[in-house]
Amino acid sequence: MPPLAIQLEGGMTWEVTDWTTTELQAGELALRFGMWKRFEWRLALPNYVRLSVDGARVTGASDALFGFKVQAGPLPSKTELAVIVQASLPVGSEEFASTSVDPQVKVPFSHPLGEAWSLNGQASLFLPTIDATRDTVFQPTLSVSRDLSARSGACLEYIGQFSRF
Repeated sequence: MPPLAIQLEGGMTWEVTDWTTTELQAGELALRFGMWKRFEWRLALPNYVRLSVDGARVTGASDALFGFKVQAGPLPSKTELAVIVQASLPVGSEEFASTSVDPQVKVPFSHPLGEAWSLNGQASLFLPTIDATRDTVFQPTLSVSRDLSARSGACLEYIGQFSRF
């Protein structure tokens, strides 16, 4: 992100975690502000959340996030590497909000594999407050991506989630 640049992002996530549980998050509005060459501030606004479990549906808003990103790459191997440090701000609805400011650290990377292929991933550590107790969640991701055209691509992604390890 160039210095003094502002970027607004938005999106939607639909997740099916098993045959009876689905989650929809919409909005996913994030404001990014480039401060220096490899440093940016980040603010993510609350999302609309709809969670369906065994036919029962709950809707509400998620917490906001505030933090920063520092880019460490490109490294000599052409690998892009960064560190994102954020904290949730407990402003969401009771069903989806934390009662505390919850820190998180993410280390994303991207490495070109040649032509239109790349290997991407992220190691994330979340420290959410669950039932007034600080938990630890590690979430690794790994994906292989291919550019299909200048404006489209496809990927195969693995996401793991491990808590209380």
